[in-house]
Amino acid sequence: GPSTPATSSARVDQTSAHVDQKDDDDMADFLPKLGAKDEETDDLMSRISAADAEEDEAEGRDRGHEDNGRRAPAWEEEASAAAAGAEAEVQEPEEEEPSVPRLRLSREGLLSLRVWAVVGSSDAAEEVVDHLMDSGKTVFTVGSCRDAHFASPGALHEDRNIEVLAFVDADGAVAQEAVATVLRLGLKGVVLHPGTEAFGAQALQRCWDNDVLVHGADVFSDIVPGTALAVAPLD
Repeated sequence: GPSTPATSSARVDQTSAHVDQKDDDDMADFLPKLGAKDEETDDLMSRISAADAEEDEAEGRDRGHEDNGRRAPAWEEEASAAAAGAEAEVQEPEEEEPSVPRLRLSREGLLSLRVWAVVGSSDAAEEVVDHLMDSGKTVFTVGSCRDAHFASPGALHEDRNIEVLAFVDADGAVAQEAVATVLRLGLKGVVLHPGTEAFGAQALQRCWDNDVLVHGADVFSDIVPGTALAVAPLD
């Protein structure tokens, strides 16, 4: 039969409730989809950020390789080379100046010196002493003679200012032993009369080994009496 107002109202309420329930269900279905969409968006952004970071890191590595392999500008290379050259120049040790060679008396120069000591006890030694004194030399005698100033070369001392030690009696052993005296007194040199051959090679070698100047000379012919100067012998 015909519907009453109360019945119609109930139906309306039921219909309205059904519609509300449907709206709620549709909203519930829609909200999870929105949430999932947001999660997908966040995940995509994370992947994009990670990719950007990897790309930046790769570019940094490439840039570092480029910097390492980059050739410096010409002016920078020239400046570095100049600095290295200056440093090498500063560190380079200074060259030692060559030593000045020691000046040595010639044979004639040695014979021209004024203060002598003559070693020998023979008559030839006395004649050499006389000849030297006649030539203006100051002469000290060394030997076993009674009137000798000194008994041996080792007894010579500095206060006599002796310059030349002369040997007359061709005793090579005595000449060798006297090298120590020559060095001790700082004498100018040794004269072997009448020549080096009479004293043997060992006496000469001893002088040379100790840097002692030694010359052979015939005092009678190589020194002119009255001049106190030596003259070069004639060839």
